[in-house]
Amino acid sequence: MATEASWPDEAAVEAFISAAFPDLTLTALITASTADAALEEWEGMTGHQPFMAEGSDSVRRFDPPGPHAGNYGRLGGGKRVLSLQGSAVTVTSIVVGGTTYTANEDFWLKPYNLGFFTHVVFNKPIRNEPRSIVVTADWGRVPNGEIPNRAYQAVLRLNAKNVIFDYIERRKADPVEWAEADVRERYSFEALNTAGERWLDESMRHANAFILSTAWSG
Repeated sequence: MATEASWPDEAAVEAFISAAFPDLTLTALITASTADAALEEWEGMTGHQPFMAEGSDSVRRFDPPGPHAGNYGRLGGGKRVLSLQGSAVTVTSIVVGGTTYTANEDFWLKPYNLGFFTHVVFNKPIRNEPRSIVVTADWGRVPNGEIPNRAYQAVLRLNAKNVIFDYIERRKADPVEWAEADVRERYSFEALNTAGERWLDESMRHANAFILSTAWSG
């Protein structure tokens, strides 16, 4: 699978828009904010937050899987399968109620052989207090620096879509400031909006290949 080391930069977004709309100069609108918004949108589509792992561990806490009493001092849980409510490319440790569990003895990470994990299957039901499960992991759907090309292309399109929609709103608000020679006549609001909607649709199709499943069926 082809991969990219990082998300699309400003030059990549500008080149993508220019290929669709030659002579339309939107450099001033392509910023870190539009990039952040595109990535946030992508992660919202797929459910993986973050999508690309940071390459270092961090801690997340979970309630024991199963019914909960809703307050501390009361034991809850009673199930064996814990959803990580996200994904991790590596899991360094799992501690339950202060006890460190052993991989492949006390628990198993699922799914197998896909390069990321979304669930923990314990060898016995877990009953403990809320937030008593501590998981240390490198959280993400793909390793740091290994972005699948489909994900890269989706974020590129989301970024371009955000820039185009921002441009439309600015041109409506101040047509004089944003007039560029014959650009207004060549690129109508309808044409620009259609492109933005198409890029959104293409991104959503790419997202279908990565959508997080929080339900365990095996």
